[in-house]
Amino acid sequence: MEQAHERLVELADLARPLARVFADEGFSLYAVGGSVRDALLGEPRREDFEIDFTTNARPDDVARIMAPVCTTLWEQGRAFGTL
Repeated sequence: MEQAHERLVELADLARPLARVFADEGFSLYAVGGSVRDALLGEPRREDFEIDFTTNARPDDVARIMAPVCTTLWEQGRAFGTL
């Protein structure tokens, strides 16, 4: 259980700066997916580690918020409400 706690703390530390950016714009941001599952299981961080997020921000808001902090934004899901 201690290993799971350490992994969740690590995940929170990595996600916190981006969550603050979204919070400053009035939106929530939550880590989801395999990285959360693996952290809960106490699995070691994989070399191809990534964090998936969900938010109450609409795609246009996400694009605007992310523009200053990312170099690539995958837009193929925009028609479905995802980026």
